[in-house]
Amino acid sequence: MISQFSWFTSSYCDTSACVEVRGLPDGGVGLRDGKNPEGPYLRIPTAQWRSFTDFVKQEKFAR
Repeated sequence: MISQFSWFTSSYCDTSACVEVRGLPDGGVGLRDGKNPEGPYLRIPTAQWRSFTDFVKQEKFAR
């Protein structure tokens, strides 16, 4: 079961109501709702995750 692995939240998160992320054993990244750790999670392919994080780091999105 995927919930047995370590999930991480942002260092800015001070509640259990944050998105959690982890690398998956077979590649890609898992995202889940910290309020519902036994619930479903999204599986994001590695290339798409890198594109997303690169975009966020550029800070060119509308706030």
